[in-house]
Amino acid sequence: MENCYKILNIPENANLEEIKSAYKKLVRKYHPDINKDERAEETFKKINMAFEILSDDIKRLQHDTLHGIIASARNDKKEENKEEIKEEKPKTKTQKEEIKKEESFFEKILKNKKYKKAEDFKVNGENINTIVEITGKEATQGITKKINILHSEPCPKCEGRKFANGSKCTNCGGTGEKSIHKKITITIPKNVKSGSKIKVKGEGKLGKFGGKSGDLIITIKVIQKNIFKYEGGVAILEVPITPYEALLGASITIPTPAGNTTIKIPPQTNSGDKFKILNSGIPQTGSGKRSELIVIAKICSPQKPSIETIKKYKELQELDTEDVRKELFE
Repeated sequence: MENCYKILNIPENANLEEIKSAYKKLVRKYHPDINKDERAEETFKKINMAFEILSDDIKRLQHDTLHGIIASARNDKKEENKEEIKEEKPKTKTQKEEIKKEESFFEKILKNKKYKKAEDFKVNGENINTIVEITGKEATQGITKKINILHSEPCPKCEGRKFANGSKCTNCGGTGEKSIHKKITITIPKNVKSGSKIKVKGEGKLGKFGGKSGDLIITIKVIQKNIFKYEGGVAILEVPITPYEALLGASITIPTPAGNTTIKIPPQTNSGDKFKILNSGIPQTGSGKRSELIVIAKICSPQKPSIETIKKYKELQELDTEDVRKELFE
């Protein structure tokens, strides 16, 4: 067993108040959540072990006997210090309240026997919630985006204690935290609906004293262009379709006020043909339902046809002998 006095860096005749004071300072310095040195965790465990032994009279006596330390000198020192130890009071009422909050955590450690292991210190971080806006096209096709998240970390000067050198920390203004911006890459899947949530584990607020970090909760908001018309309590959408979709029929994905949906275009559809989609239009107050959506087909020719496409259309033109304008002359 190592010498516990050396671990806490205190004299062998230290009294309980001196042991507590040394322990608090070392906990702040070597807790793995604050000290990122790879050896900090092992040092932190030794500090807890040393405090547990030296704060217990029986364990301390066993320790001192093992290391050949004379207990009488310690007892003399304890009597001498009874009148010398004075509690330093905060300069202001605000400082007193802040320091009391800070030390309440350590008081639990000292008074409650269950606070013996590093795991008992852990406080998990809170989740961060944010909204990411995407276009209807991005919602349909899926997209990878970089988003900027505001994180809070313990102040490097006061190490989250809010006070430094007896005064409010000037680096963080007494909050104990500093804000930083962090860029995170997220993948939004295809056909995502507005209001969907994506969780990124571990990217929320940092945990304290080795606790787990919270999660980043992203709410997707699909921003649609002003493509809908509203008449008589129903929504109307004009949908472009290709000539071959009109002739052969097809399944196509379209936006609606309720989110993306797939509809079937029947064969031999003409421009102006209308299709009714139930419960996909305007929200109905109090019922939780939506009005119908009227879809109007609009046949559109390719705007940038390839040479091969033009060739195929010419072949079709030669095959098709039907006069679609004959009714104009009857």
